[in-house]
Amino acid sequence: NFRHEFKHAARALEPGYWNAFWLMPDDVGAPQHGKGAMDDTLHNGTEIDIFEYMQCFGNVTQNALHWNGYEAMHKISTFHALVPGFSQEQWHVFGLDWRPDGYTFYVDGRRVSETTNAPSQVHERILLSVEIGKWAHNIADAKLPQQVMFAWVRVWQKR
Repeated sequence: NFRHEFKHAARALEPGYWNAFWLMPDDVGAPQHGKGAMDDTLHNGTEIDIFEYMQCFGNVTQNALHWNGYEAMHKISTFHALVPGFSQEQWHVFGLDWRPDGYTFYVDGRRVSETTNAPSQVHERILLSVEIGKWAHNIADAKLPQQVMFAWVRVWQKR
């Protein structure tokens, strides 16, 4: 069992930006290309989006799981959490309890979602990212510069 947490603050992000705290295995797998078996998260792993945010979400953040590659066999589970006042420049703590049988997601110590979908059994890298893309709307509409702050990341293993 692992617990992952990070502390995040941002002004209301401008259009075109989205930031995230996520876990990524070396190979999410692409069963359609023979790189793993369908639903074999034991060997392929799962992309685990602990936190995603973009301006068009308002005061809502998103958690997501992606497995079976990113093509025809791709599967996804998404969950949304209301975080009152999120678009203001305040600090919030996002967390994940990752167990062999599933995941529990937290915002500021409050459980916001839980699932047994696609429990990953492989090593995963921690990523903090700020991306630009059409999914988050048109970057040409953004007022620059833009700033996102991550205060800390903590990971520990439960015994």
